[in-house]
Amino acid sequence: MVKGWAKEYVEEGMLADAREMVLKALDTKFSNNVPEDIQKKITALNNRILLKDLLGYVIKSKDIDGFRFKPGHP
Repeated sequence: MVKGWAKEYVEEGMLADAREMVLKALDTKFSNNVPEDIQKKITALNNRILLKDLLGYVIKSKDIDGFRFKPGHP
């Protein structure tokens, strides 16, 4: 029982870190000019694979609109 709880806690921490990394990358790349709707959508995500993909999209995007319309974007 405790092991299951601990695993869930660790996984939630990893998700929180992944969300934070995507948001930090967006803030850094786009000069702290990330629309609130994008911030809310990223904060609501619960899929680490999608968050990793989004981090790649941040790196490749030329502007925030390019990021917004990438495939797989929430």
